[in-house]
Amino acid sequence: MSTVSKNSEFSRELYNRVREYFNEKKISRKGGASMVFKALFILFMLLSSYIGLILLGPIHSLWLILFFSLTLFFQLISSFAVMHDASHNSLFNKTWLNKCITHLILGLGGVSASVWHQKHVISHHMHTNVLEQDSDIDGGFLFTFSPYQKQHRFHRMQHLYAIFFYSLLTLKWIIYDDIHDLVTNAYHLKRKQWFVCLWDIVLTRVGYIILSIVIPSLVFGSLFHVILGWVLYNMLFSLCLTLVFQCAHVNTKTQFYSDTEKDPPDFATQQLLSTINYSVNNPVLTWMLGGLNFQVIHHLFPTISHRHYPTIQKILVQLIPQYPELRYNQFPTLLSAIKDHFVFLKQVTRHA
Repeated sequence: MSTVSKNSEFSRELYNRVREYFNEKKISRKGGASMVFKALFILFMLLSSYIGLILLGPIHSLWLILFFSLTLFFQLISSFAVMHDASHNSLFNKTWLNKCITHLILGLGGVSASVWHQKHVISHHMHTNVLEQDSDIDGGFLFTFSPYQKQHRFHRMQHLYAIFFYSLLTLKWIIYDDIHDLVTNAYHLKRKQWFVCLWDIVLTRVGYIILSIVIPSLVFGSLFHVILGWVLYNMLFSLCLTLVFQCAHVNTKTQFYSDTEKDPPDFATQQLLSTINYSVNNPVLTWMLGGLNFQVIHHLFPTISHRHYPTIQKILVQLIPQYPELRYNQFPTLLSAIKDHFVFLKQVTRHA
């Protein structure tokens, strides 16, 4: 039996076993009541933290630091554990409600949900670690994230300067990326889609500037200090966001593909080989990251709520030994996955 047919057999068997699990338990693949409560709690805490920052921040520096930190924390958690599921239509049963939550949370960060759908849900998930097709491994001029990408001598230092540039992600995203993708029509949008995306970008920027700069400036009375806080906030947010996502795909254990792959694997096999899990035995981290530490499971079943990931993980682990030509990659902790990511950044440029 050829490798391709074995891979296809693996895909069929995995999806069949997961389907049987849901049929036997007679449960929804979506979030259900527990995930709705979790989402509402996180959004309530995010709103409360922001209000606390605005009302109590000017009174004393301790209140300022406390609510600055809480707002940052819950915006991160809302992005990982609420928005991400909603953007894959796995949080609520109603598609329109998932879209509303996605637009709301991304809008609070100044990002277009329309572009995110094209960049993440379609480009990244359908072409994981594929050159020129997965936007997450497009490091521009500064980085080489794939052995198939062109390398320059200065890339030998990328493991040293990565932290700084990772911290600029959302600033670049807000100021440049979405607008560039729209102007160049990077995702080949039709006319109506293009104009919807245009309005999405405009409205998110306007709302974001009002919430993050205009209102704080009026309250604190100093545009300069608010801008400094805004930059610091975005740098911390960006660094956390980047490390959580990048270490799941860009590391020494995952596989990369050229855009001219002659014999590409089937979808499930590609997701398995191009993705890793980490900290799967840490329920606190799982709660905060919305199951993104089960990245392999998420990529295999993106439309299933993260509350099911631990169970599906067990199904996958039981099945893998039957296919010795395949491999399942996992790191024991988030820290070990991040460390390996930086090892890869150094190793991949050894021929630069």
